[in-house]
Parts: sequence; structure tokens; C-alpha cells
Amino acid sequence: EKQLTDKFRAFSPSYSPDQTKICYVLNRDGTINLEISNSNGKNKKRLTAFSNGEQVYNPRFSPDGKKIIFDFSYEESRKLAEIDIETEKISYLLDEKGVDFRNPSYSRDGKKLFYSCNRTGIFNIYSLNLETKEINQITNVLGGAFMPSVDTSGNLAYSLYTSTGYKIALL
Repeated sequence: EKQLTDKFRAFSPSYSPDQTKICYVLNRDGTINLEISNSNGKNKKRLTAFSNGEQVYNPRFSPDGKKIIFDFSYEESRKLAEIDIETEKISYLLDEKGVDFRNPSYSRDGKKLFYSCNRTGIFNIYSLNLETKEINQITNVLGGAFMPSVDTSGNLAYSLYTSTGYKIALL
């Protein structure tokens, strides 16, 4: 175990696919931003410059290591955004008033995005084809489905909330 940061609140780390970079969220004065550094914590660089109470959650690198997907909130609901690491340009991929989009995760080939959404009133797992923009609902649970992750074989694991608490589910 090695401490990589000192004297600030950094959490939700995500390593680049080649393990050379680490991205994390940084909390300062009620606003949360993204920062990136070498995997040893050196050469820190702020990626976002939010300053009005915006919140950033769950950063994840794209399979090619060129972009980072994250959920973002300001005022009401969460949106899904993607930032190009080189240009620092932010694109909002999913943004719908009154609908929360959370826990984004890329497919291994980078062609799809998996996420949790409460479009029906209950959080379920959805996929977004990044080329065609087609959205598919994958789960239909009663309690809630969160934090999707797809392995190299295409299996989807996620956190399932039931009447007895959280469980790990595999689809």
C-alpha cells in the first residue's frame, strides 16, 4: 500500500488501461473536479475547472485510454459526460431533465457504454451504442441495479438492490 496524494480529498480512482495514468475526483469547497496524474501520483493535472458546486462521480477510462467517462450533476439530476484527455473538451452524452444517469462503464471494445438509469422510476442497467446512439434496457429489476461492469467474455456484473440489501448479480 502506498499513499499517492497528500493534503486533499481525492477518491474514486481509475487507472488507465496501460496502468500509466490515474484519474480521480477531487473535492474542494463543495465542488468536485477531475484530476489526472501518472500512476505514481506525480505530474498532477486538473482536467475540469468546475467552480459552482458541480459534482463529478465515477470516472472511468475508455479502453484506448484517450477519454474518461463520468457522471456529473449540477442542480437536479445526473448526466453522463465524457472528456477528451488531450483537448479537455467535455461532451454530454446523456442529459435528460428529471432522469438520473449513473455509474458509466465502457464495453471492452469501447463501442458501448453501460450505465444505471432511473428512466422508469427504478434504477436499471442500460447500454448506449456510441456509434448509432441506440439505447437498450438490459435489466428489469424491482429494487435497483447499479455499477455495471462487463468482462472480456461479455458477462455483465452489477450491484443489485433487493429487499434484503445489496447483492452482486451476474448476467
